[in-house]
Amino acid sequence: MIGALVASADPQVRAWRTTTAARIFAVALVAGQVLSTETTVVAVLGVLALGCVVGAVTLIDLPPHGQRLVWLSFGEAGAVAGVVLVAASGTGADALLLYLAVPASLAGLRHGARPAVASWFATVLVALVVGLVLGGVPWVGAVTWLVLGLVGGLLTALLSRDERAEAREIQPHLAARHLVEQLRELVEHDRVDLDVERRAEAVLATAVETLAVQGQDQPGLGRGEVFVAADGRQVRRVHGRGAPLSGSGTVAAKAVRRGDAVHERGAVALPLAAGGSTYGAVVLPVAQKPSAAALHAVGARLGVGALRLDTAVLVDRARAGATGAERRRLARELHDGVAQRAVALGYLADELMEDADAQAAGIAAQLRDEVDALVLELRRSVHDLRSGAGEGLGTALRRRLEETLTGPGAPALLLEVDETGPRLDPAQEDEVLRVAVEAAGNARRHAAAGQVRVSLACDGDALDLVVTDDGVGGAEPRNGHYGLHTMRERAALLEATLSVEQAGSGTRPGTRVHLHRAGGSTKHHDTTSARTGAQDAGSLPASGEGTR
Repeated sequence: MIGALVASADPQVRAWRTTTAARIFAVALVAGQVLSTETTVVAVLGVLALGCVVGAVTLIDLPPHGQRLVWLSFGEAGAVAGVVLVAASGTGADALLLYLAVPASLAGLRHGARPAVASWFATVLVALVVGLVLGGVPWVGAVTWLVLGLVGGLLTALLSRDERAEAREIQPHLAARHLVEQLRELVEHDRVDLDVERRAEAVLATAVETLAVQGQDQPGLGRGEVFVAADGRQVRRVHGRGAPLSGSGTVAAKAVRRGDAVHERGAVALPLAAGGSTYGAVVLPVAQKPSAAALHAVGARLGVGALRLDTAVLVDRARAGATGAERRRLARELHDGVAQRAVALGYLADELMEDADAQAAGIAAQLRDEVDALVLELRRSVHDLRSGAGEGLGTALRRRLEETLTGPGAPALLLEVDETGPRLDPAQEDEVLRVAVEAAGNARRHAAAGQVRVSLACDGDALDLVVTDDGVGGAEPRNGHYGLHTMRERAALLEATLSVEQAGSGTRPGTRVHLHRAGGSTKHHDTTSARTGAQDAGSLPASGEGTR
């Protein structure tokens, strides 16, 4: 029975069950000794009081908090010593003294040698006080059990050392698992909305509505942007309504640093706080700074919405981190597994060319070329899994397209990039980048295209990505190919639409891949273009189709 009680995967739970079983056993033993002999009402009341103390300590000691409540051991030692010695003084109920050895022993088991000694000192201190105040303390029995308690505390601390080390090591993982499980249940049952875009829109709408109610409605107040701090200083835009505001990121960063509203450049930045710290800001276009009363009202109304947005941002960052870790793991698996086997196949093809006749040597040479192409594709995939748009979407897009459209027979690239306003979220930039590279890669592999034209226009909110080739057309899904399906999944993550259609007519109709996300502004400028024969790597499939 005791073994079943103690068995558990969580060391903290096992420790609580062990100490609880020990307390119950000790109280039962003391109660049996007291009730089996002629004793006084005071002794019986002492047993009842001891049971109450043990019950209260056991409840307070419940996981997951009990492991951190080291002071509870000192409190238990003092309370037990007071109850036992008061009841035992002058009554002859020496059986109660047995429990003096329990607190220090359990403290050693649960927390280690130092807490055990500290609990023992607490017991001794209370015993001395009771002895001085009441007198009649059976010191011989009390000292005997106190010594046994000290020895027991040191012994249990030594024996449970490995168990406590395991608990310290595993506890962060158990806590993380518990939190993730709670989050999963909340999300699966639609109890909480963790979409950053929707939460940011709700915050923006609340700020605009509150200012309007406070009589601060000004021209252009329907526009606005929401920023969150990436590292405590730099901010990134997570939502916008209408055209981006000039200098909004600078104003938002100041509001985050100061933790207070900032009005400059024709805009006011209202800080967003959660958990006692400022993590972002809402920026609204206002000619005059709102009154202090209006700002206070907005801050009060934003409390719950700001907490919801902060939670969504934290979950999004955790998801992005997990995704990045998984991509790096896949890259390692490809590089160390499949790629190495492909290289080994190339060596076998070389040996066949040396030893075979002319016909077989020709086939081996073709095999070698295919293996080389496979190794190149694997290296591109590894590069793709490890890289993103960290240097900026336009720069990363140019580099990756040039890497993809490289080598003999590669189509020419005509690239037009038109970026204005703040950058997209890094995760969104990465999805756009991968759709473009997917489309261009398929144009080369499957469309026999002579030219690939890529046009990107983005203002930090709305975006248009068009990839057009002059290849054979007919981009339709095929069994075992997932290019189109993958691109549509990426479009869904961007809350964008993806269309794949024939680009022209005649013998070379070509294919047009269009990724579009609507926003408040469609004005673009600062266009740059380049024509190149391309240069190597980082791919995905799509354009001339997506799943050819």
